[in-house]
Amino acid sequence: MQQEKIAFEAGDVIAFAEETIIGHFARLFTGWRINHVGILINSDTMIESVVIYGVRSVSFSEFIRRPGDKYLCKLTNDHRAKFKTQEFNKFVDESKNKKYDYFQATLLAINKFIYPITFKEDYSKLFCNELVAGALKAAGVLSEKVNVVALTPPEIFNLQIYSKKIKIG
Repeated sequence: MQQEKIAFEAGDVIAFAEETIIGHFARLFTGWRINHVGILINSDTMIESVVIYGVRSVSFSEFIRRPGDKYLCKLTNDHRAKFKTQEFNKFVDESKNKKYDYFQATLLAINKFIYPITFKEDYSKLFCNELVAGALKAAGVLSEKVNVVALTPPEIFNLQIYSKKIKIG
């Protein structure tokens, strides 16, 4: 039996159910199985925003070794066709090395679990879901009306923009 070759392409999302201390606490407090997201910037590199480092690029060989389940979320052909590579790359380049957005991440938790809050998009600092949704919005995959700050990792995982989700680790 031949196994399907998986193509990794810029704009595809990597969703994590991390088995780390931070992932454990995120799941404990939120109940979310999917607790982190990143986005591929080419066939073997992902960009993500994490508490310790902020926004950084990570090689496939590095992120695939992390403990926990990982899912490759492939864009549909329609979303791939309208994907604006130049705008995506510009957003990614402008996002590199930005600090983690503790404030917006905290507000998102308050909004989802305590009291509804209105968010203002601000790309001066980024948390993981804000980075991924912002990149998808810049690429024309998400509507201009989408407020990227208000999307959680599970909401990004469940967007209707993927043709399939493949467990990769």
